[in-house]
Amino acid sequence: MRLSALVDTSDGGLVPVGPLAADPNVGSVVTTDLLDPRRYLTGGELVLTGLAWWRPHRPRRSRGFVAALVSAGVVALAAGEAELGDVPVDLVEACVEAGLPLLRVPVAVSFASVIEQATRHLSARRSGDLAAVLSRHRSLMAAAAVQTSGLGLSGVLEMVGADLDLRCWVLSPTGRLIGGVAPIPDERERRLFARHYLRAPRLPYRVVRPGGRTVSLFADGPGTGPARARVASWLVAVSEDHTGWSDDRRAVVEELASLVALERDLSGRRSDVEHQLAAALSAASADEVASAARRCGLDPTGAAVVVAGAGRDVVAILAEALVGEATPWALGEVDGEVLGVVSTGAPADLAARLRVIVAMLGPGLGPQPLRIGVSDAVTGGAGLLGGVAEARAVVAAAGTTIGAGPHTVAGPDRLSSHALLLAAVPAALRDAYRRRVLGPVLDHDLAHRTDLVRTLEAYLDCSGSWSRCASRMHLHVNTLRYRIERIEALTGRDLRRLEDQADLLLALHLPP
Repeated sequence: MRLSALVDTSDGGLVPVGPLAADPNVGSVVTTDLLDPRRYLTGGELVLTGLAWWRPHRPRRSRGFVAALVSAGVVALAAGEAELGDVPVDLVEACVEAGLPLLRVPVAVSFASVIEQATRHLSARRSGDLAAVLSRHRSLMAAAAVQTSGLGLSGVLEMVGADLDLRCWVLSPTGRLIGGVAPIPDERERRLFARHYLRAPRLPYRVVRPGGRTVSLFADGPGTGPARARVASWLVAVSEDHTGWSDDRRAVVEELASLVALERDLSGRRSDVEHQLAAALSAASADEVASAARRCGLDPTGAAVVVAGAGRDVVAILAEALVGEATPWALGEVDGEVLGVVSTGAPADLAARLRVIVAMLGPGLGPQPLRIGVSDAVTGGAGLLGGVAEARAVVAAAGTTIGAGPHTVAGPDRLSSHALLLAAVPAALRDAYRRRVLGPVLDHDLAHRTDLVRTLEAYLDCSGSWSRCASRMHLHVNTLRYRIERIEALTGRDLRRLEDQADLLLALHLPP
């Protein structure tokens, strides 16, 4: 069907932007907001975009998007005005340069209606084409993304279930329900799916439910290897065994997964005002911080807690923990550091919640350390600035605690610990102190495969109690005494003296 004929039958849903560069035949109508959607295109399409990929002052993105469409054989582009109010000038220029016909979809027109009407006209020429079904679902997802439809993600999943008999659920990596069709798995089962998703060596992955029913787990978009950052993604659980699927059925779910990835990216995007708040917290005055907090919908005069984080995907992890909070919160990133404000007067409860989330995501976090610090409750702009210093201090202190593991959430209770003082000591000086005090014991353990360091830790943790330490380590008291005497000989310290106990304790609490 010619593009001009499609425009004429669209009832004002498709409006040319300037003279059409050409009048090509349109084989299908496809919706996408991926910056490079070539893997989902086969040629001959009219592409509809909600412009979620577009960024101000970055015209190269428009040129790259148009170039990708042209190289995939797309015959025309239609841009929705619901997101920005009009079609960006740099996109118009890119289409003119590439000779790609450009249309606009007015704010009052939903992508869903454009797709439905176009598909009706095109379907007479290609009845039963699976691409028509996929186009319908892409249009619904795009409509939800630009908030021109009330269907949302669950509505799209219901349409997939009705048209293709596929019952699907979209979950966060902790098992939180994002969307799905009834019957919804209970919380215990959803968390089971999430654990399998994080641990799976490869995706898609089969899970057998009680009663022998099988569920297949997919990543939300391309990339299924173990290196994928699954803790920052959503998973698609399909109530079928994918190993017996046809190519067409697999293509449907892969397309659905790419649309879920788009929805997740849109919902997880932090606003400019949140990043401005993070920047103000990092290097601004108390008045500027208070003003930035108000722009985020926060009351700077009320009790609030500052969170600071460092590590891969920390924004997504903090957002996963805070999304269920009843009180307002905001997160932003500045110079690689994540800073946020949560309107709560209960920092211990918040820290506990964060620890639960980090523990649940543990299998997918990898070896790179994740540190999150929570300040005490504060009020006012000056209090928030002080909260930043506290949160950063407990993040630093978290790295000096024995047995804390690579992923740690530290609350304001750490502010009264000696770990806070150790965190303030330069790294080179900490290393020299640890080596000077504890070096001979470390060398002895390495050379003779002994367990003197662990014995020293247990002895000091038991406050020098021979009986309790021996019981904890399952040793005879005489064996414990021998080990302690050996430690004293190697270090030149007397473990009956408080000063020597303190030296060794500090050395043990310094990270290697």
